[in-house]
Amino acid sequence: QAERNRQIMHSIDYASTIQRAMLRASREMLGATLPDAALVWEPRDVVGGDFYHFAAFEDGWFAALADCTGHGVPGAFMTLIASSLLTQAIEQIGPRDPGALLMAVN
Repeated sequence: QAERNRQIMHSIDYASTIQRAMLRASREMLGATLPDAALVWEPRDVVGGDFYHFAAFEDGWFAALADCTGHGVPGAFMTLIASSLLTQAIEQIGPRDPGALLMAVN
């Protein structure tokens, strides 16, 4: 049982590494674009169901904060899906129509 718990915790820690890597590009872009901005992301568990997205464009920037259903690993998995869908939607639709972006992600 102890070995199984260790393996589960190792998997959750690895999921945290993946989730933080996914968020890193947005955090770096935010810092480069808005150097006085602050961002705090602290999941309730090791991984979480909230995410942020930031992108800069020639004529402005786009920011989103999202809360996916669930906590822990299920919530983190949902953030990966939703973040990927949002990135694709911004590439296809552009950042200027939030309603269309929400429809694409939801």
